Amino acid sequence: MAQVTIEDVAKAAGVSTFTVSRALRGMDHVAPRTREKVLQAAKELNYTVSKAASALASGQTNRVALLSRDRIAGWFMGELLDGLYDVFNPARYDLLIYRAGNAEERSGFFPICRPIAMPTH
Repeated sequence: MAQVTIEDVAKAAGVSTFTVSRALRGMDHVAPRTREKVLQAAKELNYTVSKAASALASGQTNRVALLSRDRIAGWFMGELLDGLYDVFNPARYDLLIYRAGNAEERSGFFPICRPIAMPTH
């Protein structure tokens, strides 16, 4: 069976996909009765939000990348990864781990990322 799309929910509720998106995200400017219709249609169709589609629409992937030039091993890295997971998982962020050994490999990541912190050494 094909995955239910936002278009399917919109058709079932008799509204636009824009309205479905706003209603499912709990945003303003959706009448209570309309929101109720959308939520009911989504429930009846077993609709689940596509993370990929949400990322495209919002421009946010909810992903955090750890870029390391060294092997990810040992006590410190294990503790670091556990801590990162404990922080980002409840916030519904995916933690991506990459190993890029030299400056050229690392620089390839920066055009697609929005760095929060970039060590200089």
